[in-house]
Amino acid sequence: MFINSVNLSLRTLARNRLYVLINVAGLALAMACCLFMGFYLYGELTYDHHHVNRDQIFRIADAYEDYDTGNQRRELALTSPMLGPMLARDFPEIQAFVRFRPLQGDVLIRHEGQGFYWQNTYYADDNVFNVFTHNIVFGDPETALVDPQSMAISATVARTYFGDANPVGQLLSLEDGDIRRVSLVFDDLPGNSHLKYDALFSHNHPSLTIAEADVPRFLYGVNTYTYLLMRPGYAAAEFDDVQQTFYQRYMEELSSTRTNRAWDAWLQPLTSIHLGPALLDDQPTGNRLNLYVLTSVMVFILLIACSNYTNLATAGYFKRRKEVAIRKILGEGASALVSQFLLESLALALVSACLGVFIVELLTSSGAWGMALTNVQHLNLTWNPVVLLSVIGFCVVIGALSGFYPALYLSSVSPLSGLFENRDRKVGSINLRLRELLILLQFTISVGVLASTTLVALQVKYLTARPLGFQAENRILVTLRGQTLIDQIPVIENLLAGHAGVLGVTYGTSNMGQEFTVNATRMESDSGSMESVQVAHMAIADNFLEVMGMTLSEGRNFSPLVATDSNNAILVNEALVDVMGWEQPIGKSVQATWGSRGTVVGVVQNFNFKSLHSEVEPFLMYQPGFSTASRLGPERLLVVQIAANQAESALEFVEDTVTSLDAGRPFEYEFLNSSLDELYLSERSLLYLISGFSLISIVITCLGLFGLAAFTTEQRSREIGIRKVLGASRWQIAGLLGNRILLLTVVGTIISTAVAYPVINRWLAVFAYRMEINPLVFLLAAGIVGLIAYGTIVMQTLRIATINPAATLRCQ
Repeated sequence: MFINSVNLSLRTLARNRLYVLINVAGLALAMACCLFMGFYLYGELTYDHHHVNRDQIFRIADAYEDYDTGNQRRELALTSPMLGPMLARDFPEIQAFVRFRPLQGDVLIRHEGQGFYWQNTYYADDNVFNVFTHNIVFGDPETALVDPQSMAISATVARTYFGDANPVGQLLSLEDGDIRRVSLVFDDLPGNSHLKYDALFSHNHPSLTIAEADVPRFLYGVNTYTYLLMRPGYAAAEFDDVQQTFYQRYMEELSSTRTNRAWDAWLQPLTSIHLGPALLDDQPTGNRLNLYVLTSVMVFILLIACSNYTNLATAGYFKRRKEVAIRKILGEGASALVSQFLLESLALALVSACLGVFIVELLTSSGAWGMALTNVQHLNLTWNPVVLLSVIGFCVVIGALSGFYPALYLSSVSPLSGLFENRDRKVGSINLRLRELLILLQFTISVGVLASTTLVALQVKYLTARPLGFQAENRILVTLRGQTLIDQIPVIENLLAGHAGVLGVTYGTSNMGQEFTVNATRMESDSGSMESVQVAHMAIADNFLEVMGMTLSEGRNFSPLVATDSNNAILVNEALVDVMGWEQPIGKSVQATWGSRGTVVGVVQNFNFKSLHSEVEPFLMYQPGFSTASRLGPERLLVVQIAANQAESALEFVEDTVTSLDAGRPFEYEFLNSSLDELYLSERSLLYLISGFSLISIVITCLGLFGLAAFTTEQRSREIGIRKVLGASRWQIAGLLGNRILLLTVVGTIISTAVAYPVINRWLAVFAYRMEINPLVFLLAAGIVGLIAYGTIVMQTLRIATINPAATLRCQ
């Protein structure tokens, strides 16, 4: 019986090739979207799940609140290096602690004349490989970081210097000449790890030792990511009592007598960090709202594909009504008919799923972009159990969803109504209303997705086109490392000035758009008292404003003719003036927390030194003499303004000049505008994804309309022939179906606008600078969808309308 049903289903599908092709194409595209999005969501939702102890590992986040700065609160991912050891000593529920202290800037590591910079390097405690899970390639994880001079490296670092050989015991030298011995090699961390590192140095190094007398002071210094391994079943909320006890025991007295800052801390479960709230000095985090948007789009595409199947299946009723009637007359029961129709649906879903897997495999294997979006190291789509289960689940769910109603509907046909076309007009009316409802659903989804895509694109364009308060075009950022090279900056400036394509050269200590150092800085108020304010700051050259295209709104710039400017003059932005409430900022005194004093000589118009997700914050600039060299660090960022028509030759000249003065280091550069674009990678990724899905949703909708129009026009061919005989034009005939489509488009636009508007408005709320939502975007989306749908229907109607009426009337 089952084999007979299968054979009958296959013969039926073979006779309806158009029906099969349209459904397979639509379902395959939907499957490809779902599979790709499934891996994306899997990557986002399984961050750090590869760690065996993930349910017991928590990261400490803390916050500082200054009593005398309007209760400014700063929430950080970094903590004091002493916090972990002291907590573990006093509270038995803490089974272990692991600290990751980032090294400042990129670290140059050399071996036998080869030198490369590595971004992700940390000092780590020697139990890191016991608490966190790593795939060990070479070495003993128990003793890997016990020796103060030891280091563990990733497989990528190992291959870079040693190829496939075992490097354990080999020596690597750092930029300061310090020698470290390789003690362990671990596999590269999975892409969905919130904390990635290329090299780990032993936290037992003497340079990190803190004297007992300095512990209270270091409790208020933050430079370390601290993780705790808690007892099984520990809840993060239980840590509230721990942190309050710790604060009262070790920090409260110091807070009231010296630091004037309150402190509190909380625990973040390891697997919740990536999609948790963004903290200062944190690693890049995900956006939970983006996941909701993309999941919704995926569900919508599935609904469109299922609606297509249901529409086409119910529209094809008149082709199969006699078949069903005859089989019922011959004694076949309704359950057997339902089983056959569901089997046909499952067969189409299976073919579509396999084709969808092939599409995703083709896309992800053709470039690295697929891997980057999914955050999964390797997508083995052929034998991956997750993929196989997903495909099977897709077949069952889609087959059941899309085939259940048509199966019940067709199997309920009575023999008389099946043999005679006009015996059951009520069923035909219900059939028509259902199809229109499903078409309305498709239009609503398509218009909403297309409008949302357009709005995301407009916001990204708004972010990249908005004036930032400085010029980013045609600026090259060159990283200069080491005091020797920094001391030669005047020489570099003179040499670069000799090229016609170099229009200006300056330097600073930080890059626009990146994290800036923020400290509590004491400022003179209008009343003459000194008030503390959290201020971002950096050191710059005296011509920095000129080369960067920044504007003074009050006062003057640094001047090489004023001897005291190098260690006394301060520039502030307008945001700092507003926070302090200065009526006359020029001449106000500034005292930095590290002891330096200065005087405000100028006010710079506000500029966005961070991404446009946040508003402009207080900022001050000074020259290197204002601070100590150790405070600024052995690194400068050279900014070279170049002529657009000589960019290639100017860049080559800059590289030759810098490397001639320091041939032992790689030349590091990037264009400022490219660096700023990286601030919005999340938004661009979202745009690329929903743009593709928007296109696919429209394609699937049009496929369904094409097939539906083909069935409908075939059913109404006699009516079309009669109208043509009575004098109706082809376009009047085309309007029979097309006008109804336009009405459904209008209704769908109203519904999609009501649903999509608040969602997009909430997404835009994360930006401090955002465009206003233009309702015309929804009208434009409706126009595009409606035009495509109307054209699809009209093409099919015109095809029938051009046939000789005698032929259409005779064939009936």
